[in-house]
Amino acid sequence: MSIFTTIGDGVLSKVTGHVGDEYQESMVHKSQTVAFSMVPPFAFLAGAVLAWALPGQYSWLSFLVFLPVAGPELISSGWLKAHAPRPKGNFKGYLGLALLNLALALVMVSGIAFNVGDGQWSLIIGAIVGGAMAPVFAPRILARRNAQDEKRLNAQAAMQEDLQEDLQEDL
Repeated sequence: MSIFTTIGDGVLSKVTGHVGDEYQESMVHKSQTVAFSMVPPFAFLAGAVLAWALPGQYSWLSFLVFLPVAGPELISSGWLKAHAPRPKGNFKGYLGLALLNLALALVMVSGIAFNVGDGQWSLIIGAIVGGAMAPVFAPRILARRNAQDEKRLNAQAAMQEDLQEDLQEDL
């Protein structure tokens, strides 16, 4: 059992223990999904404010806002990987949120480039190119990851079935 599964199962058992019924549990999970999807825009907003507010080289510290975004995402993805295929990456309907995140990220990178100075054009160009390439490559990467998860989980299920059949034959 991975650390992600241990953390995820522990959190789920706590949530399940604090709600009255399945409907409340479902609604708590849905509200957490809404909250989880709003973390990146608020992190980018905090990063943009820090990038412009912190003087000089300190503006690099605004990149620390990615830790509370990346950490929970890794745990969530690791937990889901153990239980079901991760989503394929259908971003239809997320355009507004994606554009907001991109705009805030560009404001953040611009603040860092402005405060750090010294002709950090590579930072700005890299951020723009990375931001432009993410929508192109992310769906492909997520679809491949989904297919790998399905293949692995199907193989695990088949192996479990074979083991159960072998046990029944032995009895």
